[in-house]
Amino acid sequence: SQWLFSTTTDLCSIDKSVVVKTKEKNLDFSELQICVGGLEYSVETGITINEKSYNFNTAYIQNVSETEGIRYYTINTDDPTILLELALFKNSFAFRYKSAINGAFHVNSEESSFRVLTKADVYYFERNNNYKLKSYAGTWEHCALEDMAVITKKSPIQGSPLIFKFKDGKYGVITEVNLQNYSGARWLLTDSTKFKVNFTEGNAGFSIDSSFCTPWRVFFVSDNLTNLVNQDVIKQLSTKPNLTLYGNTDYIIPGKCVWRWFSKGTGTPIEEKQFIDY
Repeated sequence: SQWLFSTTTDLCSIDKSVVVKTKEKNLDFSELQICVGGLEYSVETGITINEKSYNFNTAYIQNVSETEGIRYYTINTDDPTILLELALFKNSFAFRYKSAINGAFHVNSEESSFRVLTKADVYYFERNNNYKLKSYAGTWEHCALEDMAVITKKSPIQGSPLIFKFKDGKYGVITEVNLQNYSGARWLLTDSTKFKVNFTEGNAGFSIDSSFCTPWRVFFVSDNLTNLVNQDVIKQLSTKPNLTLYGNTDYIIPGKCVWRWFSKGTGTPIEEKQFIDY
């Protein structure tokens, strides 16, 4: 293995660093080994667009920048059509694909995946019927990581987020952030420890008519549930609100909320507002 680069911007709760390394000496970013929160994980990258695959073999770091405590690495290849962007900060690792070229893109598939390299229990939302993965609704259940492949009878595909409780008491989360103009990701368990991005469109893929930028594929770690709930990873990686629509955001208060399914016979708009304001 070759240690590719490291940063010391308070990225890890134990040793204050996150190190990204590659298995190959030719800077193969198609599979990364990362250490976040003192635990090692494996990440695979790659995307197929317009029938062409980009796997970031023989890639190089084109640019490094830092904004609000996040260190960004832009990864390029000999074909600059699609770039890989990495973000490292506060117990978190994220990556996405983007292009500076405007035009029509057809996304055939993504190889993006996370592999958890340590024992853990996995918490996921379950709806073991035909409505599974048609919404984020379901009951929160958990099982051992090695049982995830068979725990759901309908499919080995799960929705976001997936929450891991590790043997040392820490928690980890796999999710996506800043989903805009792109298909929402689910997670296909391809073996006992590897969670790969999966789309509802399947092998047909989907088309994008404007600029190309995927959501961030994110993994973050926290020491306890309190820190997990109060993390700011999602906020920091999300696009700022459109000031034309949201000139005043003072009324937005992060935290717990409660509501009920609003459809025929379940209440009135006034009663729904009472739920929101509760």
